[in-house]
Amino acid sequence: MKIVISGSIAHIDSIKNCENELQNTGHEVYIPDENGGKLLAKAEYRSAKYFDIKNQMINQHIEQIRESDALLVVNEPKNGVDGYIGANTLMEMCAAMIFQIPIFVLHAPDASQNSYDEIMGMKPRILNGNLNLIKEIA
Repeated sequence: MKIVISGSIAHIDSIKNCENELQNTGHEVYIPDENGGKLLAKAEYRSAKYFDIKNQMINQHIEQIRESDALLVVNEPKNGVDGYIGANTLMEMCAAMIFQIPIFVLHAPDASQNSYDEIMGMKPRILNGNLNLIKEIA
């Protein structure tokens, strides 16, 4: 199965761990482009160049989602919120829903998140940290 991973770039280590685990079970996996984050860090915040890079990163990841069999959201704790799902990841979940691609979420999102109702309204499959459930559910 071709799986795209989404999540905060702050959790790149966890994203890479999930990537390795899924690849070891025979899945084709795509993760967010770390180089884009490095380019963003070099661009002046909220400059035209910054937004050009951001647009390119969003479009690239959405296209990967369009061509995938599933989306995995790696949502580790961030900013004091368990199961954190930020704005970019929420957009990527919306894309998967529009493309009718199954959405898997590694950890249950915290109900305190502003977008909790929208997240759960997309009917993601909560894995409770168990990536093996992907092949059982898919």
